[in-house]
Amino acid sequence: MRFECDLPASTSSLRELRAQFAVWLAGVTNDRRVRAEMVLALSELATVAINEAETGPPGARTGDRLIATAWTDETGVVMDLTTHRSAASPWQDPAGDLAVVATLTDALRIRDEDGWRHVGAHASVSR
Repeated sequence: MRFECDLPASTSSLRELRAQFAVWLAGVTNDRRVRAEMVLALSELATVAINEAETGPPGARTGDRLIATAWTDETGVVMDLTTHRSAASPWQDPAGDLAVVATLTDALRIRDEDGWRHVGAHASVSR
């Protein structure tokens, strides 16, 4: 199973992202607590990705996108949030913004590729 959502890179997009992800997760697990935690984790990843794009060079511009994908693997769900980001801008985690995600997931990943910043996580899910 695969989830894909492409929205404006703005905090006003978070509600739509959470709603679409929650619907997709209903097909992945029946455990409401796990679904709620995963929606929170994805929302936190998206918030960090958007904030990074807005505060660092080149800065969020009209037309910038937040691309969310998720898929299932043998043990759970992999989540990936992507925003445009200057590869020269170092990653910063001010005030430990990813602490919630780190608590709710098994693994956290941050990487830059061809001007895009990818922030992702893996969460174990019993089906």
